[in-house]
Amino acid sequence: MPKVSVVIPVYNVEKYLRECLDSVINQTLKDIEIICVDDGSTDSSLEILKEYAAKDSRIKIITQQNQHAGVARNNGLEAATGEFVHFLDSDDRIELDAYEKLYQRITDTNAQICIFKNSRYKETTGELIPCKWGSIIEQFAHVKSFSKYDIPENYFQISNMPAWTKLYRTSFIKENNIMFQNLKTCNDVYFNYMSLALANKITFLDETL
Repeated sequence: MPKVSVVIPVYNVEKYLRECLDSVINQTLKDIEIICVDDGSTDSSLEILKEYAAKDSRIKIITQQNQHAGVARNNGLEAATGEFVHFLDSDDRIELDAYEKLYQRITDTNAQICIFKNSRYKETTGELIPCKWGSIIEQFAHVKSFSKYDIPENYFQISNMPAWTKLYRTSFIKENNIMFQNLKTCNDVYFNYMSLALANKITFLDETL
């Protein structure tokens, strides 16, 4: 069983895909599987995936007709065999030691979800701009874990919506049958809210990854 399954939905993203894949295959944590789900790309994205898969046996390719990222993530999740799962968008990149740090944090705390920070890349200037986080989540930076019972009034304000700012325990997601909606946009809002609502133990890694 790999330590982390990385699920990457891919659709017409040839401009950014190599940088995304490079950030994953060069992780300091080597015991990972990389599940790339091509969502009916019409550019060279699938060819790039095949090129990388030929060089790295950890990469698995799933193809589907264009059904958008939610369905692609669900298909990738179904194929995932890792102890934990991370959903990375194919126009994003992740720090090279991210999965090592996240795996250490989530196993040390025995949590079901590990939340972390992210920054936004401004293509016109090359700047990395930290995404703003409120003080709600940061108050838990020095505790092992927390749950909805610790902050019942503001609980859903602890995190931004995207799934890619969280590492999930795979068994927790699959046992609760938490899935992404079949929507063109915002298909991870339900997944995020439901996983947070059902989790009894969440941890926060106060780093931008």
